[in-house]
Amino acid sequence: MRALTAEATIKNDIIVLNLFYNGNHRIKAYATKDKEDAFKVAKQIAKILKIDILDATKAESKWI
Repeated sequence: MRALTAEATIKNDIIVLNLFYNGNHRIKAYATKDKEDAFKVAKQIAKILKIDILDATKAESKWI
């Protein structure tokens, strides 16, 4: 008996901007691989919609 196996692990960090409403319902607003770009877009959206931003990129989330 012969067996050939292969395994690959590919990791790509993606930052997703979600808009939450009515508790835990959400709309995926934007996705990027660049953290700075994500915050730039988040600030633009927050300003237009007059909402707060929750930074959940670390273990402990914080409002900015």
